[in-house]
Amino acid sequence: MDVGHRSNYYHDVYKGDAERIVYYTATPDKIEANFTLLADNRVGAFVAGVDSTSFFSVDNIVHLTVDAYKTAVPIDKAAFLGENGFVYQTWLLTSGQIGCIAQAASNRATGSKSILSFVFDPSSMAVIDTKVIVDGSCLALNKNTAPLHHVRPSGLFFEKEKCFLYFSAHAEDGSVQVIKTLISDPFAEHGRIAVPLEF
Repeated sequence: MDVGHRSNYYHDVYKGDAERIVYYTATPDKIEANFTLLADNRVGAFVAGVDSTSFFSVDNIVHLTVDAYKTAVPIDKAAFLGENGFVYQTWLLTSGQIGCIAQAASNRATGSKSILSFVFDPSSMAVIDTKVIVDGSCLALNKNTAPLHHVRPSGLFFEKEKCFLYFSAHAEDGSVQVIKTLISDPFAEHGRIAVPLEF
């Protein structure tokens, strides 16, 4: 038995729009991935690995096979300030580039994590304009909350032309706070989000 340890994991993949979403498939075992629409209507995938995050693309989701995942190429660790990280959310920009919200280690000694943004060019595999949006090592929680363990991005959206980030702050005692914060559009210099989520 492997009590207390995660022995396997994968991501479920759904298709459809927000109102009519249906289960489609799952990633192979021990693979976490985030998918994004590309400017040429191909499907891109950021794949989390033990030592790196990689990227590959396919013509259509029907080609998301085990062999397709094997073609993933590691992206520049500049996306995560030289550390290991994971892409949580992606948006196609009007420039054809991909805006990414990610999480990465910000302090190796404490294990604290920060939320970052960067822009990815799928044609050249270039990582552009990495920014720290939330520094987990500097975030102060409520007085009665245990010390912060890590932060995790939940959603980026626009409301009345303002950009907001939702994220969760996880304390060492297991408690979680959901925080909404106003930020500058991290992708403004690289195009607008092609299909923004607005309220």
